[in-house]
Amino acid sequence: MHVSGACVSLNGQYSMYTLAIDIGNARIKAGHFRQEQLIKVDTFTAYDALERTVSGGDRPDAIMLAAVAPVPERTKQCLGRVGELWELNPGLPLPIGYAYDTPETLGHDRLAAAAASWAIFPQQPSLVVDCGSCITYDYVSPQGVFDGGSISPGLQMRLTAMGTLTAALPTVELHEQEAVPLTGKSTRGALLSGAFYGVLREIEGFVQAYQQRQPDLRTVLSGGSAAFFESNLKTAIFVEPHLVLKGLNQILLFNA
Repeated sequence: MHVSGACVSLNGQYSMYTLAIDIGNARIKAGHFRQEQLIKVDTFTAYDALERTVSGGDRPDAIMLAAVAPVPERTKQCLGRVGELWELNPGLPLPIGYAYDTPETLGHDRLAAAAASWAIFPQQPSLVVDCGSCITYDYVSPQGVFDGGSISPGLQMRLTAMGTLTAALPTVELHEQEAVPLTGKSTRGALLSGAFYGVLREIEGFVQAYQQRQPDLRTVLSGGSAAFFESNLKTAIFVEPHLVLKGLNQILLFNA
């Protein structure tokens, strides 16, 4: 049975239909949830496509919006007409604590990923490794406090930097499911080897360093480049490709 086009009744119990929207530099991702269960993910490259899709579907009970840049007021008004709109900002109550000296500069993706990690592994220390344009390493304590972490260049950023900041080296790309040999037999192969294994050993080094502090550490891997490293990491990891969306939904449920 549908109530207001959103809540579903199961044996007399109602589950919220929520929408988590993550607006990055190049893509917009919208995760549809029933309580904590992710139903589907839509990806857009323009605001008008997001508006059309959200306006034409079932009406969510609540929407969480997080963006790296200001969102057009038209889009906010559209979302607000569809469901109760929440925006992630430094003043919003969170299901985790944080000990970060500059919360106003803290990326919403890092905060959301930490919240999702705490929901997946409650009462346990975790290290969130997000392999995007940059690679972020974020530590969540056993007390549920986001303590901060590290940011380093991502895989493609390293390859692009070598091609653009030198006179003789080309800019190359690593294709999905392409095997990278340790010893490159060409300039392209050497660049791929340096970038790929450099990132791989960096991830392993961070995990080992945190494991020395917390032997029961759980490692969560996410991000667009996570698939390149998942099968090559020697440490035990939990892979969640939609970690940020799930974290945004956790923050929304905590407030709404």
